[in-house]
Amino acid sequence: MLKHLITLGAFAILALGACQSDSITLDETERANWSSAFSNPQDHATDIRLFAQGKDLGDAAIMYDALHHMLVREPNNAAIKDSLASLYFKGRMYGQVLNLTDDLLEATPQDPRYMEMKAVSQNSLGLLEDALVAYQDLLQVDPNPYYAYQVATIQYGLNQFDKAEATVDNMLAGDLGSQKVNINIAQGRAQSVPMKAALLNIKGVLRKDVHKDMDQAKEYFQLAMAESPEFILASNNLTLLEKQSEK
Repeated sequence: MLKHLITLGAFAILALGACQSDSITLDETERANWSSAFSNPQDHATDIRLFAQGKDLGDAAIMYDALHHMLVREPNNAAIKDSLASLYFKGRMYGQVLNLTDDLLEATPQDPRYMEMKAVSQNSLGLLEDALVAYQDLLQVDPNPYYAYQVATIQYGLNQFDKAEATVDNMLAGDLGSQKVNINIAQGRAQSVPMKAALLNIKGVLRKDVHKDMDQAKEYFQLAMAESPEFILASNNLTLLEKQSEK
């Protein structure tokens, strides 16, 4: 699973490791590593130094330029495309990520890293139906509960309430371990809570908004709070439900 803080891939490691001096002198191991990334590393020497300088300065624009210069020379180089996709992902430039991951997935159709970058990008761009398919495909490659959670939330967003509830029920019946998920609470802030607590909160929302069963909704919100007493969203949902019940 991506932690939404992606490194710049094998190419970036090679580039930075080989750019500590202006002369770019490579030992035998470095030459072997570089040969796997480039047809001719020396052709890219200036842009490798430019990339390293951009990273040192924290200037993504310089890094983008350097990588694009390299890609012009080697348009089929997967290592450069990987680094560009990762850099765009860190910058939340999801349209560019989609273009690159589509290309990368043609060569490696079941690469879970590219599949998740694609799914996250589609979801972030509001392409919910595409994101749903992407996460379902990803689950076939890596049955991580986090991906199933994303499927459930997207199904809810698409008003596929029965499917969302079925997904949640299947997850609650399985082993979630100690996995956590980040829940958006307000103004770009997020809270990390146990996966089980997040799923119980979704069950409460479904019981309240779809089934109009306020008693069961309250029970699920309380169960979510029992799993995570500091769970702000579940607490707010429970408070709102109790206020509505008083009217």
